[in-house]
Amino acid sequence: MQISKDLDINDKTLYSWLREYKKANNIHVDDRRTTQKTSSKETATLPKGVS
Repeated sequence: MQISKDLDINDKTLYSWLREYKKANNIHVDDRRTTQKTSSKETATLPKGVS
């Protein structure tokens, strides 16, 4: 995306900023496109007995 290139940032960062702006200003956001799947590497498990 040209805007992210001009700002020297990653496209995903720009999309994230836009999504947060829309949420803060009550602009409709399609939740299906903002849901990210959690990989098994990102999932933390607690030891037994800890909640």
